[in-house]
Amino acid sequence: MDKEKRFDNIKPGSEFKGHIIKKVYFFDANKNYIIFENENNDVIYYAERQLTDISMLLGQCNLMREMTNDEKFREWINTQKACALSEFLCGNDEKSVEVLETCIKTAENREKAKKKMVYIGTYLTVVVSLLLFMALLSACPHQENFMRCVSVIVFGAFGGFISLNTRLEKIDFNVYEGMGSYILVSVYKLAFACISSIVVYYLIESDMILSAMKDSKGIIYVAATLAGFSESLLPNIFSGIEKDIIDKKEQKVIGTI
Repeated sequence: MDKEKRFDNIKPGSEFKGHIIKKVYFFDANKNYIIFENENNDVIYYAERQLTDISMLLGQCNLMREMTNDEKFREWINTQKACALSEFLCGNDEKSVEVLETCIKTAENREKAKKKMVYIGTYLTVVVSLLLFMALLSACPHQENFMRCVSVIVFGAFGGFISLNTRLEKIDFNVYEGMGSYILVSVYKLAFACISSIVVYYLIESDMILSAMKDSKGIIYVAATLAGFSESLLPNIFSGIEKDIIDKKEQKVIGTI
């Protein structure tokens, strides 16, 4: 212990061991330790006992703290670290580990929730933008064919959004993955849904599928929604078309023989 200052005399704003004290969390003169927050918002401790047994968990807490910009949450992590340090230095090792693991789990869940919101929010923002574009387009005369294409794309995007939400629990949101990767995946899924819906629309218009119902807007929009929802629908349609072409060729060959 610093001979010039007793732990109970250390107050916020005072200097100790080269640090400016911002907040004193815990101290115990008998066990000869003090835990405080310095001017850089770091949790600092001075004690005789080494922290080897919980150093990895403390490192994970530090990492989670650096990943958030929320000052209140950073302060909460610091408080949890200080509590865990105090428990450890008092000999309550299991309680210290429990506090740190709970802190890490809470921070990870919070980070996953942020990524989930970005993932859904990106998709939803583009869908709403498409809806606004369709609303503006509806006011323009002589745009019926283009309007139908845009409507098909919007219904495909709706199908993709439904699919995204139904499969959300199966997605493994990695805490340490950058936000940009989830934005890219969201945009990719949206693009795939829209392209699938357009392809299905033109297949219907070309009398390759559902030719008897191509004059029904409702059927076209339902097909577009299903194309956006199901990632396997379009490949299955292509497989069916390919099978029909092969069967016809085989029948033609048999006929010529």
